[in-house]
Amino acid sequence: MRRAATAAVMALLLLPLGCTQQEADMDSNLTSLVEAERAFSQASSDLGLRDAFLQYLAEGAIDFRPEPEDAREYYEAMHGNPGRLVWGPVFADVSRGGDLGYTTGPWLMTRSTADGDLAYHGQYVSVWTREPGGPWRVALDIGIGHGEPNPPIPELAYAESGGGWTGPSNGDEPERRALFMRDSEYSALSELHGFAETFRSHSQCDVRVYRGGHFPILGQEAALAALAGASGTYAWVPIATGVSRGADLGYTYGLTVITPDEPGEVPTRRESYLRIWKRNADGEWKLVLDAANALPLEEPPVES
Repeated sequence: MRRAATAAVMALLLLPLGCTQQEADMDSNLTSLVEAERAFSQASSDLGLRDAFLQYLAEGAIDFRPEPEDAREYYEAMHGNPGRLVWGPVFADVSRGGDLGYTTGPWLMTRSTADGDLAYHGQYVSVWTREPGGPWRVALDIGIGHGEPNPPIPELAYAESGGGWTGPSNGDEPERRALFMRDSEYSALSELHGFAETFRSHSQCDVRVYRGGHFPILGQEAALAALAGASGTYAWVPIATGVSRGADLGYTYGLTVITPDEPGEVPTRRESYLRIWKRNADGEWKLVLDAANALPLEEPPVES
């Protein structure tokens, strides 16, 4: 039964998704982004992981393994074939200028071993950038693992158009600094007022949350319920940010430090995170996607 379910998932990922009315209504920028994602997955099957990623990665692209690192260096150093990886988008959005977008959906890795075929499942989030007249290229890529999903995979959906920021941009660097400060503010206010209140005020109602070992958590209330039992004090340290030319879509990534509430509890933990932000009609940056990967625990210093 497990092998049959895995085969069904792979078949759905390899085939183009059905043309729904929503998909037919997508603008050309969003359509081209989805087509680039599907072509990327097909190249992974045709060429192998290394060559496909080197073909589609932007210069300076970041991959999370689980810490953010230079993606091109990682794949250039890859030798051998770690397995067959396929994926497909179930949700996508793009900036109004068509220069920044993101896609997300399920991935499936299969490996043949002496003990039989092994299958691993999870979700990916890819942030794509594009120069005027150029092709889409992956700027950031993060993935989480989870158990085997139950088909069918959701049909492709995309963010609603309209209602977003249509005002002027103050320029690339000022807008990047503003979003960087928004991410820093998120951390500071969370410590002052608690995670739940800050998350609710800084996110859209349909926010998507990704954590290892869990299927995607969709919506504010579902995310708050799922994360309610998390213990410790969270401090987020942004590393870098990027913003579309129209200053309506952007991302931040960095590290999370989770300090125990009481002495003697679990040791301090760390995560890497990627956040995608969208600017609403009032000009306020709102969180639309939050993905995080746990980092290995640091070894305590050895007393001499």
